[in-house]
Amino acid sequence: MHYRKFGRTPHARFSNVPDHPPALTANKFGKGQAIYLAAQAQPSLIGPIVRSLIAPLGIQPGPETPDGVYARVVNGRTIYVNTTDEEKEIAVGLKARGLISHQSYDGKMKLGSYQVDLVQ
Repeated sequence: MHYRKFGRTPHARFSNVPDHPPALTANKFGKGQAIYLAAQAQPSLIGPIVRSLIAPLGIQPGPETPDGVYARVVNGRTIYVNTTDEEKEIAVGLKARGLISHQSYDGKMKLGSYQVDLVQ
């Protein structure tokens, strides 16, 4: 793939297929921006691309989580998503409450496989 700086679409094109179709495009969507990546869902490919977009797009990284667990803070609440088939233990600070699970957490929480919780 060939990359270029953000500002116009497409931002990357495939170089190994006829007509060099877009591999990465960004389009305005509502108040934000939608980014489309034409790639196989492999962490080794998507991870570096996503990490390279965080700073230029002004995205605030979520809290540290184990592999396969993603978290974002919105309006003082943190949503945790476990995308694996294993239970994961996550550090959540001193005291927290799961708004979806109705669980109380003291320092850490366990999130089952493919589960989500919104913590306050």
